[in-house]
Amino acid sequence: LLAASERHSDHALASAMAFSAGEAFRKAAKLAEAETSYQRVVEQWPTSEWADDSLQSLVQLTWESGQFDRACEFGEQFAEQFPESDLNPIVCQTVARAMIKLGRYSDASELLAPHVAGALDASVRPATPAAQDSSGGTDGPVETDPPASSNDLTARDELASIEAANVYYSAVAALGSERYQDALDVLETIKSLNSPRELVDGIRVARASAFMKLERYDEAIEPLDQYLVSQPDGPDAAKCLTQLAIACAQLHRWADVER
Repeated sequence: LLAASERHSDHALASAMAFSAGEAFRKAAKLAEAETSYQRVVEQWPTSEWADDSLQSLVQLTWESGQFDRACEFGEQFAEQFPESDLNPIVCQTVARAMIKLGRYSDASELLAPHVAGALDASVRPATPAAQDSSGGTDGPVETDPPASSNDLTARDELASIEAANVYYSAVAALGSERYQDALDVLETIKSLNSPRELVDGIRVARASAFMKLERYDEAIEPLDQYLVSQPDGPDAAKCLTQLAIACAQLHRWADVER
């Protein structure tokens, strides 16, 4: 594929072939070759429909390999070249996670702010009159949109998952900045979103951490208990068990501490 794209660089499908080569190299764990292929698309066909996909792949590739500074650099390039791309939410999420790893909590919060605001706005947006039931007081016959296709639902579910995760990482950035109440306020809003199941336990740990920092020990106990029931051998189980013991001790619940 890569050789074909080089021989036929003027062909309409050349950028698609180079991108596909990058995907194949990536799946084969040949990351250097994958990066070269993606870079070639971005540099040689910057206006092709595969250019934003390639740059997003570079962001993801460098994130996955722990090159957080480079992930941020590619993210900045993406924002400049493709400000209107549909891939912006996931790119911003990946870059924000890289910033959090680098301790750039304020930068991560700033980057995610518009996406968080957009997610929350969408979650509370009222139904249009046409979508209301006729008993709701609308004049004339009610016209409703046709049922969404399964593909539409899948796309919506994926977008909802990305939006909820962006809100979650915004809260993580607030925790890193020691803005514990802000973190709790942001986490509270996730209840109005369709939170993916895989985020639930992360939200519990984040809420508990904020409550502990604020010395609101009684409120920390519930999310700690919930995490330990859900993941008794999970990656944060030891941390949560320690925090639970401390919270119970602060509340003089000695029997629970012993347990």
